[in-house]
Formats: sequence, C-alpha cells, structure tokens
Amino acid sequence: MALVTMNWFSVAIGMNTPVYVILPDKVRRDGTARRADKYPVLYLLHGGGDGAGKWLRYTSIERYAEEKGIAVVMTTTMQGGYTDMKLGYPFFKYFNEELPQLVKANFPGISQAPEDTFIAGNSQGGYGALKWAFVQPGRCAAVASLSGVIDMAARMEEEIAENGKLTDKRVNIWGSPEEIRGTVDDVPWLIDKAIAEGGPLPKVYVGCGTEDFLYEQNAQFNARYKDKLDLTYAEEPGKHEWAFWDKQIQRVLDWLPLAD
Repeated sequence: MALVTMNWFSVAIGMNTPVYVILPDKVRRDGTARRADKYPVLYLLHGGGDGAGKWLRYTSIERYAEEKGIAVVMTTTMQGGYTDMKLGYPFFKYFNEELPQLVKANFPGISQAPEDTFIAGNSQGGYGALKWAFVQPGRCAAVASLSGVIDMAARMEEEIAENGKLTDKRVNIWGSPEEIRGTVDDVPWLIDKAIAEGGPLPKVYVGCGTEDFLYEQNAQFNARYKDKLDLTYAEEPGKHEWAFWDKQIQRVLDWLPLAD
C-alpha cells in the first residue's frame, strides 16, 4: 500500500493545496490479485476546522482502504465550507471541478467511471459530499454523510435563533440563510431537483449519533427521503466525534457497491 503526500497548485484558489492519496497494493496479502484494471476511488472530505490529513490521524482509513482495495483521495478546503465563498475563495469550484481532473491527470490507475466513484465526509464534509454528489447526480455511484450538516440554511437559522446572529465565518462563506435557499449550496433543493429530473441518482448513506447536536436534522432527512432515494440510514449512540466516525467509515466501505 502506498500513501502519496503532495501539494499541487490549484488554479481555482490560486495556491498550493495539500492532498493525500491512498493506493492499495494490486496483490492482496494472501497472494491473490485484485481487479486487473483500475482502482475504485473514494473522495473523503473533512469537517469544518479540520484538514486533509485528519482522517489519517484519527481513523485507520489506510488499513480499511487496503482491505477493500479502494483508492482514497483527501484534500482540504480549510474553513471554506466546500463552497464558492461570498468573501474568500472558490472552494466548490476547486473540489467539484479541478480536483477530479488533477486526480485523472496524475493517477491514471484510478478509475474515472461513475460506477467506481464514491464520496463521503463527516460533519461539514457530509454537507460537501452530498452537494458534490447531487450537483451532477450521474457521476458517482454512492455518497455518504456522517453527522453531516445536511441543511446548511436550516442550521444557520438555528444559530441565529440561539445566538442572535451568525458567526463571521458563516457570513463570509454563505452570507445568510436566504442566500442559500434554492441555490447550489442548498442540499435538499439539489436533491429534490435531481429527483424531479428523473435521471440516475447515487445510493445514499446517512449516519449520525443519537447524542449528536445534528441528530434531529439527520433524522428529518431520513423521514423526508427514505421513500424517494436508495437511502441507508444508520443511527446509534454517539456524539460528534472521531470514535463514532471511525466506526461509521468502516460500515460505509462495507456498504459501497464495489466490483469484485
């Protein structure tokens, strides 16, 4: 297994950007060969305030990826919310458009086929993963959100009710809840639009701990979409923490529709 660590220059955001790529061995430890063509790939997104290497530091994602024979790509959008910020950088353009092209150009052994492409993330990364999957629904086979901020506008409205205002970070990224509704930054709107258009839709996994402050939002997502999407919903005791996400990412990898 290889762990490739690099910094490449992003034209979209105009700076060098850290990227980690896990590449499993082509031959399993028992001596049998994996699929002969290309690696399936999981784009794995971090939460708010974290970075590209957080999944490596706080979970055993390398070992899990090796066991499944899947490449994993991890990058960072810093505090950018996987969004083309109101005041800041176009991070959505970077990870939505530029990152897959950089992977294609630099890693020819990684498949670009939709049936081999998956995306997942925790917390704010769950929001980013769902956004990426449903802005172009036919380009990936499955998406997983772990303790995700699924409805960002609703979350911002909750914060206004609780604190009387939004944090500067929220304002710099999204502006206001009203500016999110009915746009590419509105995940429920994207999903409803994709369903109405009748095209191919990815499988969806949503997992959240019952003690997580985002539990109600995730439970509501399940109630809203359980009969409209190929949705797997998983809840169990747990908080907004890495011990929960380490368990959940193993279940996500087992759930992915990986070819033999």
